[in-house]
Amino acid sequence: MSTHRTWDESRSPQWRYFQEKEAAVKRGNRKTAARLQREESENIKEEKFDKINSELKKEKIKYENPKRTTRISPKPKEQE
Repeated sequence: MSTHRTWDESRSPQWRYFQEKEAAVKRGNRKTAARLQREESENIKEEKFDKINSELKKEKIKYENPKRTTRISPKPKEQE
């Protein structure tokens, strides 16, 4: 009996179809996982920046002088 196979199943059109379909699903899963990870990191960055911005606004309000003063220049303006 010979050990050489006369027909290789992996070369059949049906087998190739299933392999291509499985490969496409795997690629899609990797892309989906990468997309979810990227979106999650962007959300964390946005939350961090929102927190920093709100703190800066609080500090600005805290140190902002509510009474506006006008400065008088030491040099008098020349009249025409």
